[in-house]
Parts: sequence; C-alpha cells; structure tokens
Amino acid sequence: MDPQRFRSEGHALIDWLADEWAARRQRRVCPDIAPGDLTRELPSEFPESPQPGPAIDLAEWLSRGTTWWDHPGFHAWFPANTHPASVLADLVAAGLGGQAMTWHSAPASTELEAHVLNAFRVAIGLSDAWTGIATDTASTGTLTALLLARSRARGRVLASEEAHSSVAKGARLADLPFDLVPADADGAMNVEALGRIAAVGPVSAIVSTIGTTTTTAIDPVAAIVASQPDAWHHVDAALAGNAMLLPECRTLWDGVEGADSIVVNPHKWLGVGFDLSVLFVRDVEAMRAIMATDPSYLRTPFDALVTPRKDLGIPLGRRNRALKLWAVARVEGLAGLRARLRADLHRATRVADHFRARPDWRVLAPARLQTVVARWQPAHLSDAAADRANLAIVAALNRTGRHLLTQVSWRGRPIVRISVGALDTTDDDISVLLDALDDTVAEVSTLR
Repeated sequence: MDPQRFRSEGHALIDWLADEWAARRQRRVCPDIAPGDLTRELPSEFPESPQPGPAIDLAEWLSRGTTWWDHPGFHAWFPANTHPASVLADLVAAGLGGQAMTWHSAPASTELEAHVLNAFRVAIGLSDAWTGIATDTASTGTLTALLLARSRARGRVLASEEAHSSVAKGARLADLPFDLVPADADGAMNVEALGRIAAVGPVSAIVSTIGTTTTTAIDPVAAIVASQPDAWHHVDAALAGNAMLLPECRTLWDGVEGADSIVVNPHKWLGVGFDLSVLFVRDVEAMRAIMATDPSYLRTPFDALVTPRKDLGIPLGRRNRALKLWAVARVEGLAGLRARLRADLHRATRVADHFRARPDWRVLAPARLQTVVARWQPAHLSDAAADRANLAIVAALNRTGRHLLTQVSWRGRPIVRISVGALDTTDDDISVLLDALDDTVAEVSTLR
C-alpha cells in the first residue's frame, strides 16, 4: 500500500468510524447472530492476488459482529471504553512502530512509558516508592507479581473466594499451591479466617482485591498486611484503582502502601482503549533480578543510563501502550476524568436506590463503585422460582438489544448485576434502563 492509498483509505476509515460512533445509540448493544454466521461470509483462503477493495469493507463486516462496549446501554462485565483520543494515539503508535526493548530500540516509547506511568501514580495518590510497568492485562500483572513472590519464598498463594479467576490461574502458572480464604457477608476477605489458613503452612503471597468482580467488595488491605507481615502482598485493583483519581475514594484501599505490588487497568473505566494494565512494584531490583536478560545483541551504550523496559516484565518486545493514556489524560484533563467517574458513581447509587424503593428487590452489597447487585425475591416465591425469575429478567432485558447485562450468581443464586460506566451513558439512559427493569419485572411476575 503506497502512501497515497494509505491516506485515502485512512481518511475514509476515520470518517466511517466517526459515523459508526454517532449511530451507536441506534444499534443493538450485542448483535443478533449465532456462532459461525459471520465466518461463513469469508473466503476460506487468503487471496492469491492483491484485492482492490478498501479496508473499510472488513471494518463493516466487523461492525456487524461487534458487541458495543461503548454503547450507552452496556451494563455487562466492566466498563472498557475506547475514547476517540485513545484510538488516535493507537494509530500513531502503530504507525511509528518500534519495539521498546531497550532505550536505543525505542527512545520515545521507553521514556514516555516511564513518564506517563509516574504521572498516573501521582494522580491515583501512590507514593514515590512505586514504579509502574505497562502490561497487557491484570492477569499478566498478577502472574508477574506471583513470580516475584516465589523468588522471595516458596509457599502457598492465598486469596479470597471472591478473588478474580486470574489469581488462581497465576498461581497455577507460577507452580504455587493456591488456597481460598472465606469472604464475609459483604464479599470481603475474612481476616480471622486468613490467619487460621495461613497458620497451616508457608505462605508465598496474599492477594487482596479492591473491587471484586461480582460485587466490588473491598478486602481490608491494612488488616491483611498487618496479619501476615512476612508474605508478599499483591493488590488487585484492576477496576477500582482508577477510582483513586478521586481523593474521596482512596479510603477504599487504606493500607495499600504496605503492599509489595498493585495492578490497575486504565483500560477499565478511564476510556483508555484495550489493552493497558499497569503493574506497580516497590522493589524494582527484585523485578530485574528475575526478569532481566543480557544477550550481546540487546546490549547498548545507554543501558547504564536508562533501565531497559525489557527487564521489567515478562515480554521482551513492547509496544507503546502508554501513549493512549497520555492522550486521554490530555484531552479530558484530570478534572474531566474525575467528573465522569463521579457521574458514574452517582448513577450507580441511583440504580441501587431504585431497587431499595421496591419491596420485592434486595440490594445484596453496598454500591461502593459503579456496580450494583440485586435480587428480585418476592415473599410468595420459593428460592427456586426466584432463581428462574432473576434469570428471566436478565435474559429479557438482553433480548431487547437496548441493554446488555452479565448473568452472574452470588452465594449460589442468580442475581441481577448492573455495571455503569460506558462513555455515552447519560442520566436519561439510566432512566430508560430502570423503566425497562420495572416493565420486565411486571412481565416476569406471572412466573411460578
């Protein structure tokens, strides 16, 4: 593709994407298709000769099979928005290319990552004891933290029964035994139970969660660190860490400065496009001791002046992930980001209040962040009938195409979980969702 064709197709693609975003509200959140429908439209082999069609053809095909995470009716999983500034930054990063293995191989990318992640550290209130490293996901960050823990001492990994599945996976990959610690009524780790389980044998690492996936429960980090001072303490704040941009939310992770590593995902909730996760570590030298490589073909005259990013994590080659965080922060400003987060917190509180005002609904956990969990449980229904009703409520809302919720269980029972945080969601969209919930319950109430 010559520069002129790139320019022509690139302009057309940007125009097409802007039109898609403008029309997003009129689209279904999730496409009404079955597995394999889209694949059958594709040729079975690569073309033998160049194809004259523009790249926009493939983009249109993709859009018909896209679940729109930025749709104002998206309330599933977690917020994973892609701000337009992030899209443009990714375009620049891809266009300039480069492999940020060492400073010499990618000077600007190397310096930008260190600079931007330090600014992010300051913005979320962490002390200068922490160094940020860009990774793809929290799964990778947690695995890296557990490898660091293993280098200090072999033993078990302990985490709450409400911890993310990536913790158990990371322990398995790190070849460390894994034990679950019971959670309390709100879903936070039970510190007394932790003490009993830790006393059974050696502990390599304890993983605290700030904002569990199902209910956004908050593990008491300060008490956990004090309970087991000799263990490596890793904090999974993948979503909730972004809320620390708000000074009023920082009490949620009291004690975090006593931890050894923290993972925060700017690609959750901030508008930074997937993927960018940040692993913060206190002991950079411990990281370098197990991650550094020094083959002759990677040595440069600048290695003593700048820590190569290749020595701060698992991958050797690294792309410029930090640029899109910088772009979003510049376009929105911290004031704009904080205003958006506060609006989402307010909307989540509104959803919780809506449930509390209806006698047949039970809010199951405090709405600490942007996620609300509730269960429809009329007194006249058995638990089994209420199970069917809650499944039916979520399924009915999702069938409309205007809303998308994730079906989850809490304490073994199906519940309704609503995550707030899409960029385009407004107060009016929340009103539409709540009206739809009431209408759906009226229809489901005939079930027995």
